[in-house]
Amino acid sequence: MLPPNIRTKIDALRKIQIDILNKEAEFHEQVHSVETDFQKSLIEIFDKRRQIVNGTTQEDTLKSEGHENNKTEDPLVKGIPEFWLRVFKMAPIFYGLVQPHDEEALKHLIDVRSILINEPKAGFVLEFEFEANDNFTNTVLTKRYEMECVPDVNKLLSFNGFKIFDTVGCDIDWKEGANLTVAVENGTERTVDSFFNFFCPKKLAANVDPVTYKKFMEYDFGIGYFIKDRVVPRAVLFYCGDFINVDDDSLEYELEQAQICD
Repeated sequence: MLPPNIRTKIDALRKIQIDILNKEAEFHEQVHSVETDFQKSLIEIFDKRRQIVNGTTQEDTLKSEGHENNKTEDPLVKGIPEFWLRVFKMAPIFYGLVQPHDEEALKHLIDVRSILINEPKAGFVLEFEFEANDNFTNTVLTKRYEMECVPDVNKLLSFNGFKIFDTVGCDIDWKEGANLTVAVENGTERTVDSFFNFFCPKKLAANVDPVTYKKFMEYDFGIGYFIKDRVVPRAVLFYCGDFINVDDDSLEYELEQAQICD
């Protein structure tokens, strides 16, 4: 309904708006590259945490850093048993995801890492390292989140930086009769709730309608984002229960941040 001369000016302004968003996209990509470089400075710190959790740090080393132990060390206790299982059970985003039958396997989880990547797509990889256990032979289970930062000319208002592009899980090499994601009834296998479904989300959502599939993948991304930004860098705070009764709506916030490409 606008006069032609005004429409021409509005079209020009919309092109300028696209230029602005393209510049914002460049900014987000540069920030991701800086974060990717920055994570190298954290490797030594996270490795020190891993050694303490798994009992490979010598007691003399802890004492030299001012961490005195006033009680006699139990030689039978190595590191902090079931550290990551407790972290998962204390983190609100895992409520309902970690099932009772998952816990025995998760007792063997010895480290969780988040690695930012730029290739083949910008994103991050979650690595879950396990010691030998009775359920599967993998030593590391991975989940990769690939993202892109491209404004959609048809949805300019929705642009807010990176959106999920793809989610790539991994195959779990289950030992015979030890698959935690299935149950056998009358000779027929059926999928059951399990934390380990986290590593094959597409398979789990394969037979749902497009709207439900999109919501499911957004939820999956929210979980991955929460692990990367909250659980990995603040694991000891979850272990100690410091996040209990903290009114920051952590789960809701992370899910609001999760976006998925159409």
